[in-house]
Amino acid sequence: MAVRAEVRNEQRKRIAVVGAGIAGLTAAYELQKTGCEVTVLEAKDIPGGRMAEKLEGSFMKYTGATGLFRFYKDMWDLIAELGLSERLMLYPKMGSGIANNTKETYELDFNQTLGMLRHPALSVATRLRLASLIPDFLRARSSVDPCLIHTAAAFDDESMADYLTRKVGTDFLENVVAIVYRNLWAWNVEQASKAYFLMIYPHVRNRPSYTFSTGFGTLTGALAGKLDVRLNTKVEKIGLGDDCEGRSVICQGPQGRYKLDADIVVCGLPGNKVANVVADQTPWEKTFFADVPYAQYAMVAYVLKQKPAQEFDIRTFHTRAHKTPISFIKTFPGSERTGDPPRLWLVLAPDRQRHYLDQDGSNLDRIARHWAKQFYPSLEQDLKDVHEMHKDYIIASFPPGQARKVRSLLSTQEAGPKNIYYVGDYLGNATTGGALAIGRRTARKIVEHWVN
Repeated sequence: MAVRAEVRNEQRKRIAVVGAGIAGLTAAYELQKTGCEVTVLEAKDIPGGRMAEKLEGSFMKYTGATGLFRFYKDMWDLIAELGLSERLMLYPKMGSGIANNTKETYELDFNQTLGMLRHPALSVATRLRLASLIPDFLRARSSVDPCLIHTAAAFDDESMADYLTRKVGTDFLENVVAIVYRNLWAWNVEQASKAYFLMIYPHVRNRPSYTFSTGFGTLTGALAGKLDVRLNTKVEKIGLGDDCEGRSVICQGPQGRYKLDADIVVCGLPGNKVANVVADQTPWEKTFFADVPYAQYAMVAYVLKQKPAQEFDIRTFHTRAHKTPISFIKTFPGSERTGDPPRLWLVLAPDRQRHYLDQDGSNLDRIARHWAKQFYPSLEQDLKDVHEMHKDYIIASFPPGQARKVRSLLSTQEAGPKNIYYVGDYLGNATTGGALAIGRRTARKIVEHWVN
């Protein structure tokens, strides 16, 4: 209570949060609780970033993520604090379904443990070598926060592909790991760090996934409802304030172009957009934001006029051995819930996008439809409408060395008071849980720097 009084009565900080994704909203909420005067600026017409949904025609389109892992500790705490726990429901296991590697079809379950010892797509030698991962799992589990990539920097010395090939075998890499990461994360394992595998995998084994019964934007909507969020407001520039102490934010919104002065800015923009918006960067900012890697999703939902026949009840993953560019295909029967029509869902593999997809994604439907008809021949006559997910459907990626770069940036950011702080999935773990965790952590650092 003493901290609240001090902020309100003596140093009520004006804070501008740029970006109403889960990282920005969480930081804003935590800062507002301490008495700071917080304004959130969001370019889009809905809050939530990659943790939201929007009804388009008959289809409720997710803006990014679709499920929640149980190891999102900070998220679970915030959900409970806001009284939203009863709205959680089980979600189909992420990384589960039927897999096909051109030689065999098998049950895929990225979360299983003992089942790996009987896995039909793994050789006996590979199954035995799985035990070699246990010491690294134990080290990682005891020292790493699965929501914060910088805590895994000690393991950031080679790619996921090199590590698993060396320790276990290519069949485990291709038939179990790569097949999941190319679909859920849009990553190629050659461009993903071993640190990420060791950070996440020990925490997803034998654990369920969740979503909200009231829609995936439940949490972000609840946070936005407690804050001053200005939608349809694009931030053009974040520069030093006139006194060179605070920051000036140049915005273009419904009321026109204006300047918002703030003591502190929390920048929740995607990492690859920061360099074009934040002026007056220091050398440590320029070095990091010159290259923040992201991966591109390419997905299509074909809404159908009627429920697919039973023989089309599929949830199939393809390994990289397949020549098809489609890495995942699933049918949904639909339900009475708003935005849940019967549909066919396809994912274009990240490793095939450059060979098939135009740079702007304008031919996504044409490419996907050609292959979709091989799985669902009556697509044209059953088709109701099409929803593409490409533009802005990106996810932070962590190639070898990136965890160490994040650690370096955060060590500087957290060393003492700043007038700008950065949050986002690229500083967490690429997921909504990681974005929330870094937003919460950074807000508490700001209070520590400027209040205590």
